[in-house]
Amino acid sequence: MSFTKTSLWVVSFIALTGCASTGIMKTGGDRYIVSKTSLQVGFGAPTAVHAEISQEAEDFCAKQNKTLDVVNTDIKHPALGRPGSATLEFRCKEKGQ
Repeated sequence: MSFTKTSLWVVSFIALTGCASTGIMKTGGDRYIVSKTSLQVGFGAPTAVHAEISQEAEDFCAKQNKTLDVVNTDIKHPALGRPGSATLEFRCKEKGQ
């Protein structure tokens, strides 16, 4: 395989997997976690991925007729050679609590 084809394959793979969400995962009790990696490497805050996982968590709770209660947010800013990411730990509370 030539260098160009290999490079194209690697870039395509990163583009397809680089901003994939983990999906909602139960961590125990009434808590959940969702995480997503940004495609930005080396610059810029991963605010877009934070907004996306926040919406994903809000939609998850709404399907249960509950409201989102954020327990913890972890935002890792990108660095040279490392993409940024955002992780949201949350629970779904009964409306009115």
